[in-house]
Amino acid sequence: MTSGLRKAHKYIWLALTIVIPTVMAFAIKDLQFPAKNTQTKTGIPRNSAVVKGVENDVAWLILTKYQTISVNLKSPLKHPSSLVYELNKDGSQGRFLGQLTNSMIVHHFEIEKPISGIIIYDALKESEITKLTF
Repeated sequence: MTSGLRKAHKYIWLALTIVIPTVMAFAIKDLQFPAKNTQTKTGIPRNSAVVKGVENDVAWLILTKYQTISVNLKSPLKHPSSLVYELNKDGSQGRFLGQLTNSMIVHHFEIEKPISGIIIYDALKESEITKLTF
């Protein structure tokens, strides 16, 4: 290796040691991890009164009086990235609630205000898996 190549090699590696951690920090900063959402193997949380419930061929949805919704899948989803969004009054995708990580677990999501339903969305294929409305 000549002195010019050694110098270029040194500066390239120096630049990479600065650029790669910076890009990783910005990528991690934009991730959304809702901390209030829980997952259990049982259906409805204890001491919760069911207000509404609805089901379709993919899942059933339960709304409790303590501003919690439970998403129970009937069978494992074939979508690795299934996100749950609130359903707006006009039927469009609203606020992000969380992610369905393990399809055989009941997912509980805390909500801020009463909702009209949810949308389960595949982020990788950018398609709607199902829509559940009350």
